[in-house]
Amino acid sequence: MKTRPIALTAALGSALLLLGAFAFQYLGGLAPCKLCIWQRWPHGRAVGVGLLLFLLPSRWLALVGGLIVGAMTGKAIAAARRLPFLAINHLEGHALT
Repeated sequence: MKTRPIALTAALGSALLLLGAFAFQYLGGLAPCKLCIWQRWPHGRAVGVGLLLFLLPSRWLALVGGLIVGAMTGKAIAAARRLPFLAINHLEGHALT
């Protein structure tokens, strides 16, 4: 399966969701809730990663995208539970064991 059409579809989908959120806020006059603000960050990252995948199609870039999504999910869970987000170097952990 080719990654370029999937990456472009994902990037455009997230971009459209962001545009819709901003339209409701600025054109519709609806104030966003706290969750709405938090949801904008992963969509912004998805647009960036999707465009990178579209412009530079390679398998390692897909891995980087997955790592970014995982890190953002971890940050969101930590923030929701008011826990500290600890950055752990996974490769270093393997090298030391």
